[in-house]
Amino acid sequence: MTNLSSLSALGGALLTLILAGALAACAPTSGRGAMAQGQGVVGGTEADASTFGAASVVMIYGESPSNPTFICTGTFISPEWILTAAHCAPKEATNLDVFFGRKPFEDAAQGLTVKRVVRLSDGKRNLNNQDDLALIQFAGGLPAGAAIAALPTAAFGSEAVLALGYGRVRGVENAEGDEGTGVLRAVTLSLLKTEITPLQFRADQTAGQGVCSGDSGGPALINQNGNAVIVGVASAVYSADGVNENVDGFDHCRQRSLYNRVDAHLEWIRFVLQ
Repeated sequence: MTNLSSLSALGGALLTLILAGALAACAPTSGRGAMAQGQGVVGGTEADASTFGAASVVMIYGESPSNPTFICTGTFISPEWILTAAHCAPKEATNLDVFFGRKPFEDAAQGLTVKRVVRLSDGKRNLNNQDDLALIQFAGGLPAGAAIAALPTAAFGSEAVLALGYGRVRGVENAEGDEGTGVLRAVTLSLLKTEITPLQFRADQTAGQGVCSGDSGGPALINQNGNAVIVGVASAVYSADGVNENVDGFDHCRQRSLYNRVDAHLEWIRFVLQ
């Protein structure tokens, strides 16, 4: 979920962070720069009521012809709008549900009624996609206990961000079970300072801390005077040039991640929200 000057410069495989296929393992395509769908927060901690920013995060559960079921993450940015990734709200979706709660599959979670979806792009993943954003409008106002993450007001300049999501805890292909899916977790990401561009930023996950499938659309937050500010939206994980992915137990989510910057798209966001 992070990026360099251009995604066309990426090596290895770029995998969207949508968790697809009956909440099972990822199903990558082959070849350099291939897209895959499949894998949550790796090496993080389970969120509780005191976790910074957790009150602003929701789980998105959808169905579509291409993905029988999929999970993503989103963020409240107003009393009626959620910011997420465009590939988490595909046009072909036959069902799209949003839940507020730290463990929607285990505990009582409040379901939100989706009114409409506005996409900045078609959500189709390719190596040049730098506008993987969507807004979901919901009815009924903020649920009890929820909070709004603020939009950035200044240029992005942090070296670390807090990521939250409902995704898997590892990205090993064909792994059995849901690998922690559906539990909100948080992890601090260290950004690759040389790979921050006006539209995107990247994080190094090789130390075993990062995001994974199911975390797509989730926020990268910074703390400004005690307020959660969303500076990025999770889009994908990828491997750097020279990394051998053809080994047993290779974990796609212990490589690098790609985020789309929010400050680069403030004009579009404010236009939709007005």
